[in-house]
Amino acid sequence: MGWLQPLGIIAGLVFSGAALRNDVRSRKLENRIKITEGHREIWSALLSDPSLERIRHSQVDLDLFPITPVENRLVRSIFQHILLTFEARATGQLGDIGDFDRDVREFLSRPIPRQVWSEIARFQPARFRKFVETLL
Repeated sequence: MGWLQPLGIIAGLVFSGAALRNDVRSRKLENRIKITEGHREIWSALLSDPSLERIRHSQVDLDLFPITPVENRLVRSIFQHILLTFEARATGQLGDIGDFDRDVREFLSRPIPRQVWSEIARFQPARFRKFVETLL
């Protein structure tokens, strides 16, 4: 009879561990869904306004045609989205999201995002600044 109590404790710990693992998986999936929704929302804005297409161009003369306020706002939103994704990934709240670094590096290779980054970098968390700077 004395072995029933330890057995019950062990069984409770096993069930608690399984529940915790399922909770972590659920949270990661929920976070991925939220990141995907944010991504879709941001890029939908780009698709619905052809004037924003210039953000994706690799050849832009910013001296002749400076960044517009609308372009600036959208790129800042994209950087906010990248920061949230970076933080979720860094804290293990996201799981595998593919080649995030490559996606960010490609985005940063464009003149408009690179220019906006130079304006907002000093306001970003140090770890995120370091991450972005290594990709530039």
